[in-house]
Amino acid sequence: MTYKYFPASIIITLILLVQAKAFADFELPILHPVSKTVSVPEDVSIDQLQRLLKVRDLKIEIRMRRGNMLSNRLLKNLTNELYKFKKRIVLKKDLRPVHVERLRELDKLEVQYNSGNESLKRQTLNALYELGPVRKTIVLGNKFTEDQLKAICRIKYVNLAFQIDKNFFSNQQLNLLAAEKSHQKIFFVPYDFDPNKLYDLLSISPLKLIVQTNNNQVNTDLLAVLRDLKTVEITIVANGKMTLDNARQWTKLKRFSLKLYFDKSMEMIPGLGKVLNRIAPP
Repeated sequence: MTYKYFPASIIITLILLVQAKAFADFELPILHPVSKTVSVPEDVSIDQLQRLLKVRDLKIEIRMRRGNMLSNRLLKNLTNELYKFKKRIVLKKDLRPVHVERLRELDKLEVQYNSGNESLKRQTLNALYELGPVRKTIVLGNKFTEDQLKAICRIKYVNLAFQIDKNFFSNQQLNLLAAEKSHQKIFFVPYDFDPNKLYDLLSISPLKLIVQTNNNQVNTDLLAVLRDLKTVEITIVANGKMTLDNARQWTKLKRFSLKLYFDKSMEMIPGLGKVLNRIAPP
């Protein structure tokens, strides 16, 4: 009797071993919560976004492209279907009181204002101030001046952010940022950024790096340096084709957050929401 069923028992054992191995592949060495942000253009369909609304620790980022006025449709979605989520609205160009009135209708709000290398107009500075107790991130180019920094730092609840390009910051600019200790400084790091230049930023605090990927992979030389930055907040920017194999590379950082950048088509792998929920502590 035992001999008769022996082959079947071997088959069952092999199946269980294969299943166990497959499950182990999904386990990630993550010890800290991983917040997730989904970044979409203002005209994205709520039906497309629904596929990700069961992701835990989720923030919705809306990139305004046609101006800074929230449409009736967008405002309705943000105050109904998306009510429970934290929201970041990305703005640019002139910001007026009428824009602020609409933004004030949103709960759990923060804003990002992209100014580039242009000085902020007085009207825009006043509008940002009138937003009140809302976290504001002001993104500057690499030509900022001391006067610009002083004007922005007068706004309450503000972070300073900077785009890194081929023209890196001058020593004078780095010294200005190092001397400013009251506001978080955020740097958008391109995929091919020279990792050795990261060390020029380490005198700046508090510091956050938002790191671009290529095919959802961090530059390996850059990753090696990022692993040593224990006190720096790091966000990885990926797209909807990311997988758990991509995430395994990011876990070398021990602590990170994740941002998924989508265009209007919101192209993503099947089951992306479930994948994102696996990127979390056990």
